[in-house]
Amino acid sequence: MSKRERCINVPQEFKIFQTSKGEFLKDGFNLVEGVHVSNLDGINEEYAIEEYENIFRITINVSAENIDSVFRELCARVRTPGFLMLEHGTNQNIEKQLRKSDTDPMHIDVFYLDGLESTAFFALYNQYNKLLVNDGVISFGFGSHICTDEVYVGPYKIFTIFTNETEKYIDVLKKYNIPQVHRVKTIWNNFSEESPGSRMTIKVNGIDIYEMIEQLSKKGLYLGERREE
Repeated sequence: MSKRERCINVPQEFKIFQTSKGEFLKDGFNLVEGVHVSNLDGINEEYAIEEYENIFRITINVSAENIDSVFRELCARVRTPGFLMLEHGTNQNIEKQLRKSDTDPMHIDVFYLDGLESTAFFALYNQYNKLLVNDGVISFGFGSHICTDEVYVGPYKIFTIFTNETEKYIDVLKKYNIPQVHRVKTIWNNFSEESPGSRMTIKVNGIDIYEMIEQLSKKGLYLGERREE
């Protein structure tokens, strides 16, 4: 069972939290270096809230130039102690052992570093923030050990927050003029055979995400689970 399941145990069946639609930003929507998408029609900075039994999921589109600052301010509101979470696709050599046929699912490796107060988390994040933000393959987040409180940046840099304290996060989104909508249109909604997307690894300051994980393993990062994608 993952840390997210232990901490939050969020069912899949969320209901839409009804809101009025705000105005879109006018500066367009930008992607990070490691993400390539051919169709950004209708993709804007915006967020929506879904609720299930007093647990809320906030889905957020954040333009590339704002990812670092928005992530910092959201994570500053996570109740500590907490854990750093990193995710990437399982190594191809391991996949060959796990998958018996081409129809078998791919896998994700999930890493954790536990017991972090905010200062310790940000000390780690500051070392690798440019790589985390701009790499297309890594997903990352900061979650609470003590309650339902997690900020997660997933594939294609789509933000998801799991919480039962929405207002503290909404305050941050308002600061950045990110409007609330009924349902977020994400990059996933635009994918088709004619308009695909892709993600790739990059290097920042001479290291990639795999070297980053190796470095962090010396500070307590460990492989917590390997799950189906």
